[in-house]
Amino acid sequence: MVRNKIVNRINREIILLKNFCKFNKITQTISVSEKESIIVYIYKNSEIEYNIKIEILYDYPFDPPNVSFFNNNNQTILYYDFYKNCSDFYLKYLNIEGHICPCCFNIICNISVCNTLVDIIKDVHIYHNQFKRLREMYFFKKFINCKNNLNNDIINIIIDYL
Repeated sequence: MVRNKIVNRINREIILLKNFCKFNKITQTISVSEKESIIVYIYKNSEIEYNIKIEILYDYPFDPPNVSFFNNNNQTILYYDFYKNCSDFYLKYLNIEGHICPCCFNIICNISVCNTLVDIIKDVHIYHNQFKRLREMYFFKKFINCKNNLNNDIINIIIDYL
């Protein structure tokens, strides 16, 4: 009985997720037993830049799903670990204030019952945009160091704009 209500909620959330991510880019497994998890695959498209695997555990929504990126060989990495590792590389080179740590402030660590799968995908977007911003600043600073025609005040103004 309770499992049926949870499965109904998951199905409603998957419909919302399909509307958000384009219909033909999402597949899901069907759980046979009550303890078996449901796995949703979101494939790269115009809205999502990575292949995402969401493993919805049987305690959902009280227990957060496992959200990870996967490649063609089915190797996975948790999305916030991926962004943390990538961001750390750029943050060593750039001295930036106000960077949000992906492993501490993600929606999975601060999950509540009202959060949906779409909220989780939006969280992935937030960290992806933050990562892109860091990468742009890194390559800009690297390019400027090669040219070395601008003074530090102008470089800092441009980096603050980025």
